[in-house]
Order: sequence, then C-alpha cells, then structure tokens
Amino acid sequence: MLLFDRVCCISKWFQRRPCIICSKRCRRDVLHFCQHSYCKDCTVRWIEMVIAGDIREISCCGKVLDSSMLRNFVPSKIAAQYKRAVKLRKLGGIVCPQCLQKPISECVEPTTDSQFPSPENKLNCRLCAKSFVLPAAELDDFLALEIAAVIHGWKRCPGCTTLIEKIEVHSVLLLSIDCL
Repeated sequence: MLLFDRVCCISKWFQRRPCIICSKRCRRDVLHFCQHSYCKDCTVRWIEMVIAGDIREISCCGKVLDSSMLRNFVPSKIAAQYKRAVKLRKLGGIVCPQCLQKPISECVEPTTDSQFPSPENKLNCRLCAKSFVLPAAELDDFLALEIAAVIHGWKRCPGCTTLIEKIEVHSVLLLSIDCL
C-alpha cells in the first residue's frame, strides 16, 4: 500500500512540474521524455526551430526526442517535418530531397532532359524515381567530393554515411567522428 501511494504521489508530482522553458505549471499536454517537463506550446516552438535549421535535434539529459513520441502530442504534419529535418541533418551533405534515404552519390543517376536548360544539374533518385535539379555550386562540390573519394579509396561510414578513409588497423572498423 505504501508503494502504491508513493507511485501516485510521483505521478501527480510529474503532472504539476513546471515547463523548464517557460516556467508555467504543466497540468495537461505535457511531454516527458527525460527528467524534465515541456508544455505543448514550448515543444511545438522547439520543433519549429529544428525544422527551420536553427538547432540539430531536440535532446535533453542525454536522450534525443524520437519523432514517434510526438505523434500524439503535436499535429502529425509537424511531427513528420521534425522527423524529416532530423534525418536530413544526420545524413549530411546532399541527399535526395524526396526520399531522404541515401546521399546522392548512392541513389542518383545524372540524366539529360530537354526541359532543363542545364541537363548536368538534373538528377534522378533510384529509390523514389523523383527528379530534381541541384544548384551548380552544390553539383560542383558533390562531383569534386565523389572524385576525391574514388581517388583516395574513401568509403561511407556505416553509421552516418559520411565519407571516411579506411585504414587497416588490426581489423578495427573505423567510424566517422559524428558516430562516436
């Protein structure tokens, strides 16, 4: 009985904790993904900052907010935008803007099409079959990086797909700094 009372008190305490961003008491619509509480308004603003690119992802107490936790808390459109923004930042570099599955080097084929004034900028994703045009500066950077990767024998990190140099050191798998 004593254990049950303590659990009830703890759950009531969680409901009344203040939002650590705005300091208002959280009575309902509270997000708990770590030791802290966040009200719905602050969480939505925080997600909008991630989507705008001001911050990388929502994290607190060493935990990263998973988009699946947001489904019942914020509108599904905002949750989907958060998931897309975080995934795009994790992949880094140029990725297919439609499927966000792989860096362009792994999923696109350059094509020529009479509709586009500069056909070398048009790319097709092998996964989602969508076409898109890269700005010339991004395409030049992309091609230079791919050429350097072939020349130096760089491979993609299995954790984050960043290009890394593979060095044989006692059969140890090397990861990029971002994965550590």
